[in-house]
Amino acid sequence: MCSLGVLYEEERDYVQAVHWFQRAAYKGEPQAQCNLGIAYHSGGKGVERDTAKGIMWFERAAAQGNAQAAYNLGALNANGGSGVIRDMEKAVQYMRIAANQGHMKAAKSLTLMQEFIKKQQREALRAEEESTLSSITKSSHSGGA
Repeated sequence: MCSLGVLYEEERDYVQAVHWFQRAAYKGEPQAQCNLGIAYHSGGKGVERDTAKGIMWFERAAAQGNAQAAYNLGALNANGGSGVIRDMEKAVQYMRIAANQGHMKAAKSLTLMQEFIKKQQREALRAEEESTLSSITKSSHSGGA
């Protein structure tokens, strides 16, 4: 059934594509669930945009081992917007799942995200050290101990 949806999608008959993706998705086909998630997240191709439904279908597909759905969830959480609150921890978790399944774009994204997180941690530590040093300096100049 998912294959029929893909054929209709290739023919740009998005209403029929979504119809077949829905039938397959409700029967538990992870690729159909991912495709339906894309349709809802993007909107305008057979369905109105509904980010919440898109995420729901991505989650169902990812739970069944669909690497593309896990990647999509990772990207949504990393970027935020479209009704999604940015959550780097979730983003890393989903990217790791997709990367472990051989999704190359997820592996690259995961590396970049981990570098970004390390940089943020270093900057936070540096700011904390500067704040502590500033407090010590102020305390010693004011005669406090």
